[in-house]
Amino acid sequence: MIYNTHRQATVKAGIGALLAGHCGARLVSVDQSCFEPPARGLLITDYEHGMRIAGQRDAACLPGLKIILVTGRTREWEIRNAIDQRIDAILTHDCDADELAHTIRHLQAGHSYLSASIADRACAAMQREKLTGREHQVLHCLGQGFCNKLIARALGIAEVTVKIHLGNLMIKLGATTRTQAVVTANALGLIEFDAE
Repeated sequence: MIYNTHRQATVKAGIGALLAGHCGARLVSVDQSCFEPPARGLLITDYEHGMRIAGQRDAACLPGLKIILVTGRTREWEIRNAIDQRIDAILTHDCDADELAHTIRHLQAGHSYLSASIADRACAAMQREKLTGREHQVLHCLGQGFCNKLIARALGIAEVTVKIHLGNLMIKLGATTRTQAVVTANALGLIEFDAE
């Protein structure tokens, strides 16, 4: 059984149309709010729902449920997080029927799959050292334009500790300035700026 819970109606309809002639399995479209992860099957969904279901799958010990993300969220860190959550396949919105059918066959054979455009970024993401939780908090404050003193106050740590975390995260991001660190982090998907 293949479940389609993609949040975007046009993508959901497109997935249904693409698979109509390419797959022998039954495709069921389900609203995300009604979806209960089954013990077995394939789930085709968007990034947020897939990540949430991956966490539930692991907590409920449902290794027979395979998750395919069809997403526009393809920055390095987003891909890294999906791989770390054991997402089984990641495709971009522009995938065609052949690639989607190929992905399903791969998963049914016990393999995982990344679209070609994602594979290179996944490789780069896996080679990059992960930020610690505290480094990520410091980076978030940095992205809001906080100086070291404000970061220290916001996180309840000493200013010298902020400088240590900043130094570490700048090395990990390959940045030489605070601005470059924020720009790089945004490009990688480590932080996002709220749209106003």
